[in-house]
Amino acid sequence: MKKIDVVTRMFLGIGILFFGMNGFFHWFTPPQGPEAEVKFLYSLYMAGYVFPIVNTILIVSGVSLLTNKFVSVGLIILAPIMLNIVLIHLAFNPKGALLGGIFFVFMAILYFTRWKSFSPLFK
Repeated sequence: MKKIDVVTRMFLGIGILFFGMNGFFHWFTPPQGPEAEVKFLYSLYMAGYVFPIVNTILIVSGVSLLTNKFVSVGLIILAPIMLNIVLIHLAFNPKGALLGGIFFVFMAILYFTRWKSFSPLFK
């Protein structure tokens, strides 16, 4: 179980860190989605504060996963963002939901392997 935790944490941390930093440095442009998705994401972009906050949270979560410091906190702050990424893709572009779904599964595995850290939240 320890190896699964480490490998999953590394893959998720690298991916989340990469996409968070891409939000600031624009290394690559994501593929164009359906018009409704583009309009929705553009409205979030025009608000001016949504994507900088999301990208900062992605970077902080990615660093916490990669350094194995405050992993539980990183997973907690990452959960609503990952859920929204998956739901937005499912609502607007189900074909594009694969990567978000994979990251979501990785996150679920980490929640399972670290359940002792999260169980007090549900008592």
